[in-house]
Amino acid sequence: MTTKNQIRPMGQKNQKNRSLYNISLLILSFFVGFGYAQSLTDTSKTAGLTQIKSIAIEQLMDKIRITIRCSAEPNIGVFSVETPPTVIVDFVDVFTKLTEADVAGTKFYPVKAVRPIQWKEVPPIARVEVLLDVACDYNVDRQGNLVVIDIDANPSPVETGLEKQAKIEPTVSMYVKDAEITDILRMLALQFGLNIIATQEVKGLVTVRIQDVPLHTALDALVKAAGCNFIKYNDGLILVKPLKKEVPGELLSKVFELEYSEAQDIKDALKRVISSDGNIEISYRRVADGGGSKRSAVLVVTDRAENLKQVEEMLQSLDSPPPQILITAKLIETTQSAQDLFGTNWTISAIASGQIPEKVKEGGPVAMPIVINNILFGTIDLSKMAAVLSFLQTRNNGRLLCEPQITTLDNQTAEIELSTKYPQPTVVTNPQTGAQSVSWTQLSIPIKLTVTPHVTTDGSIYTSIEVQVDAITGWIAAPLTQGGQQPIVSSRSAKTQVSCKVGEVIVIGGLTKDEVTRIRTPIPILGHIPILGRLLFSSTDTRTAKNNLIIFITPQVIKSEG
Repeated sequence: MTTKNQIRPMGQKNQKNRSLYNISLLILSFFVGFGYAQSLTDTSKTAGLTQIKSIAIEQLMDKIRITIRCSAEPNIGVFSVETPPTVIVDFVDVFTKLTEADVAGTKFYPVKAVRPIQWKEVPPIARVEVLLDVACDYNVDRQGNLVVIDIDANPSPVETGLEKQAKIEPTVSMYVKDAEITDILRMLALQFGLNIIATQEVKGLVTVRIQDVPLHTALDALVKAAGCNFIKYNDGLILVKPLKKEVPGELLSKVFELEYSEAQDIKDALKRVISSDGNIEISYRRVADGGGSKRSAVLVVTDRAENLKQVEEMLQSLDSPPPQILITAKLIETTQSAQDLFGTNWTISAIASGQIPEKVKEGGPVAMPIVINNILFGTIDLSKMAAVLSFLQTRNNGRLLCEPQITTLDNQTAEIELSTKYPQPTVVTNPQTGAQSVSWTQLSIPIKLTVTPHVTTDGSIYTSIEVQVDAITGWIAAPLTQGGQQPIVSSRSAKTQVSCKVGEVIVIGGLTKDEVTRIRTPIPILGHIPILGRLLFSSTDTRTAKNNLIIFITPQVIKSEG
């Protein structure tokens, strides 16, 4: 807990704080006062209480520090008074036997004295008063069992009487019984020079007993006691009216439910619309799992009626359904390389850390697509993709591995994964009999594709793409007891952002793997002799083919019906 403040006249800020503080103490007394019927001089009543153990004062570079050590973490209240300048810290449910003489250290300007006292016994409230030579800034910080008071060692010049008077809010003391509310308003207007207008519906009898209450607080309480409220206009005019009657300029509250947008984003945008007197609060509905969801947020907007109308109109455009984007991917395996299929004139529209040729603007043709970790990214139009697929089909030189489709929202991530599973033997030994058995597990070699699309204002789709390709490049021979052959797995990944227009396709190439094929050619007749034919009368030819995986990604905005 940290409290940072400045000693001010009691009629302005601290009097209000002190009033609230004293009310809090009264409420607290109601709950805890029953257990302290006897005086704190009875040690049986202080056994379970927190105690102030020591107080020390020291001089730092630009401040005077007072450290108060308690036996446990205390609850504290902080306020200050102007005459004489004093910082007061109250410790609730705490007792102390310390006196001013027990404070360790030397007093430094502007600290005049540090006085610990037992301010109340029921409930037990210990108080530490720091008396100052002049009013100055101070900071109170609770750090576990310690309460640290820092006093500014270089206080600002004291304000003149006129400056203080300009800042002080007038206070009201009044004792009336069964008085007409309009008569009281008239008296306040005459006494304080207020411009008050009351509607004809304002009526009722009130009984008032207040002393040294700030004028604004007193006026608010008075009109509420009569079932009314008041509106204060910028020119100082005060209008008193019944609570249920709406008038221009009054602050109203309205709840707006958000269906699609993030609450904080909408709040930031609406700040430009509401007035300086307005306020926006975010609240979250409880959902089935018991938590708050950002998709179930409501905004409570308080402002004048005309501004609330602007807020409502602005929300209609801001809180709209996000675009849905259909992602269609084609994964094709072929022996043709990407350069063979598409040539070298791709359209560069990716933003990545790869080498981009100089003197070429984004979106223009370049000699090569972007290359990241030997993975190529670029865009082509739909007609060229159709021509490539037709070419592969006629040459019987391509195999469509899969053609997944997935729909996602704007700025939301979609994931596509294609995996090949290889059986792997595992030898299990029975600890009792020593017998061995073989079980099989599946080794997954995946191709992962993560796509996050975003629709720009010009209709283009700005897509963040992350691709990871794992492939088995070889095997290491090993005995069955050690798991048999172990695969050598290579992994490549790349991440980039690509912008494509309507009718364009994102192409990812350069994903290659070597496929080893062994072809046995037997000698006629002799090569078919069991065992000997394979060993003596046949030849084996090992061929390595380089297969290329080419990924086509077609993002397409789904138009909403109607």
